[in-house]
Amino acid sequence: MFLEYKDKGTRLRYITDLQNLSKTNPLIAFTIAINLFSMAGVPPLAGFFAKMYVFFSGLESSLNLIVIVGIVVSVISAFYYLRFIKLMYFDGTTQGFYFTNSGDYKVVYVLGSTFFIMFFLFLNPNFLVLFTETLGIYLFSSIL
Repeated sequence: MFLEYKDKGTRLRYITDLQNLSKTNPLIAFTIAINLFSMAGVPPLAGFFAKMYVFFSGLESSLNLIVIVGIVVSVISAFYYLRFIKLMYFDGTTQGFYFTNSGDYKVVYVLGSTFFIMFFLFLNPNFLVLFTETLGIYLFSSIL
């Protein structure tokens, strides 16, 4: 399964091809939007917590300049991520993509699993923190 032009049968190649996706296939548009919001670092999603922990550990290590550069780069990248969402939801066109059944489920599995992870970590972000802390302690103790 993948996104195709209705009349041409070709896959999308440009970000402008995502125009009108929210009207032709709202489920895929919503899943892509949640993933992009997470990568941009919107607070309740998993990407926010990942960036927050990285920046806080940088501050604890007195790497203030690197943290400032990371925050600036994060703000710049958020502009690009939000551009995708703007194209999908607010820029309409007559052409659009639709979801076809071709037997290729790779895209569906990737989008579905990342959406599930983002949603699960939205509900319970401490699970990942405790898991990585326990894993780090175990790996550090096995090295010594």
